[in-house]
Amino acid sequence: GLRYRLTMSTQANDGDHFHDPVSFDGLSPLTHPLVRIIRSIYLRNGNSVQPEMVPAFSDLHPDYSSHRLPVGPTLKFLKP
Repeated sequence: GLRYRLTMSTQANDGDHFHDPVSFDGLSPLTHPLVRIIRSIYLRNGNSVQPEMVPAFSDLHPDYSSHRLPVGPTLKFLKP
């Protein structure tokens, strides 16, 4: 199959059609069900030659997530 690179900016309200006009949250964009995100990378200063892995909550010091919950457009809570 074909592979495409879907890029998102980290600036708020910049006209990015695949992401809400809010700060980047590290989550993959919501796409069509037939589109599969196979990898997420971070391009620092637009350098696509040396991509970096997107930092994850598991990469942070345990104290960081002691009282935080990662939320985003794909996180949903069930009714109790």
